[in-house]
Amino acid sequence: MSNDNIDSTLFRIEVGEIKQHLGKQALKTKERILKQVNTWCRTTVKEIDTTYTNMQNRIGTEPQDEKELVEIRDFIKKAKERDEELKARLFDVQKHYELLDDYAFREEDSDFDTIQFWSQKNWSITIASNIIEGNAQIQTKEQQFMVRLETEKDNFLKDIEDYKKDFEKIKTFKDLRQITEFAKDSTRLEVALTAAHEKVNQFNAREKLFNLAPTEYEDLNKLSKEFDPFYRLITNASEVKENTDSWKSEHLINVYYEQIASKLDQSYDLCSKLYKKLNGDDFEDAANVAIEVKRIIDAFREHLPLIKCITSEAVM
Repeated sequence: MSNDNIDSTLFRIEVGEIKQHLGKQALKTKERILKQVNTWCRTTVKEIDTTYTNMQNRIGTEPQDEKELVEIRDFIKKAKERDEELKARLFDVQKHYELLDDYAFREEDSDFDTIQFWSQKNWSITIASNIIEGNAQIQTKEQQFMVRLETEKDNFLKDIEDYKKDFEKIKTFKDLRQITEFAKDSTRLEVALTAAHEKVNQFNAREKLFNLAPTEYEDLNKLSKEFDPFYRLITNASEVKENTDSWKSEHLINVYYEQIASKLDQSYDLCSKLYKKLNGDDFEDAANVAIEVKRIIDAFREHLPLIKCITSEAVM
């Protein structure tokens, strides 16, 4: 196709025009590809800069608690590896910019892009300095957090001693006429002990972050175990007294016989178990309260046939 035109018997092929058209299309394609390469370079440089900026901010963040301290410490450990990955990406961008130079490709903001690219070269040195400062800050904060943890644990031991004193009072429960007072005290201690066990879990989790053996609180476990039957006795006695008083005064149309009978049976069975437990542990006064509650239940059971009859007629 060295000639601009090729003639045949039937037609003429204007090769020159085809060559010009293909040449223009090739130039447009090249320009489009070079623009895409330039856009990729610019976008990648921005991503690298953003990543380095975020790294610097994260490394320099002052941890507020043990969990964040460990997260930042782990981040710093991986920062050098991440820096190498970013330098590799930056080198790849450089190769693409060299390709653009080979084709003498330039846009209006090419000079700014060049400055942005070369400024990324300083990040590696900056991050290395940040890592040193970050590690020093982590060591300082780790010491502070460990001191704080030990202080909190010492105060927690004092709290446990206070809970023991509260339990000593609860162990004197022996009269249903004091049920209101003791119900409040036992509920308050139950809430405190539940929160205490949760605090132990938190302490252990924080200790684990520092690779420390979890502290065990045998006094707390023993206290909870000894308190449990008293709490159930007082709670059960309070419910029985409240329910029986309510059922006596409540309009029977609102009372369901099956529910009453079921609650009484459950309370009665629990009293039997608690009596055996408390009496076996030499808490005779508290055990006798369980017997007294059973008497209340037995006395109320005498009304069950009448309640059943009335409520059945009300339903009908």
